[in-house]
Amino acid sequence: MDGQDVTAGHWQKSAEPWPWPSAASDVLLADGTIAVIRSLVPDDREGVLALHEGVSEDTLRLRFFTPSPAAGRAYVTRLFDVSNNASVALVAVLRGRIAALATAELLSPQRAEVAFLVSDEDRGRGLGSLLLEHLAALGARHLSFGPPLGPDLFEAIDVLGRDVLPRFRYLC
Repeated sequence: MDGQDVTAGHWQKSAEPWPWPSAASDVLLADGTIAVIRSLVPDDREGVLALHEGVSEDTLRLRFFTPSPAAGRAYVTRLFDVSNNASVALVAVLRGRIAALATAELLSPQRAEVAFLVSDEDRGRGLGSLLLEHLAALGARHLSFGPPLGPDLFEAIDVLGRDVLPRFRYLC
C-alpha cells in the first residue's frame, strides 16, 4: 500500500512495517492437540513457503483462485518483502512446523481483506477458526473503527458468527 500506515483513522506515510506483534499463544485444537499462534517473523519464510508448496491444487485454487504453485510463491515473496507494510500475518505452529497462515491486507483505515491457508493434513482441526479469532483481536487493538463503521461492524460480526463460522469451522 505504498508505505501507508493507519493512525487515528487517517492514512499516513510510514517507512516501517506496521508493528502489530502478537505474543505467542498456546491454543487447543479440536482433536486435543496444542498448537501455537504467533506473529509472522522473518525466519518463518522457509516454513511459509513449505506450507504453500505442500498444499494440494484444490487448496491453492481455494486460496488464490488458481491451482498454480507460482501464485503461492509470489505471495510469499510479497509477504516477506521489507517494503510491504500493508500485510499483517499470524502463523499456527504445530509440532515445529507452520501448519497454517492467516493474513490481513489493509484496504483502507477501516477495511481489511483476510485470507487463510491451512495445510491439507491439518484441515478440520479448527486452526482457521482460531486464527480468525486471533487476527480479529489483533485488528481490534490496532485499527480505529470510527462512527461510520461502528454499528455495521457489530452487525457483520453477528452475521459472521451466526451464519459463516459454523460452516467455516467445518472447512478448516
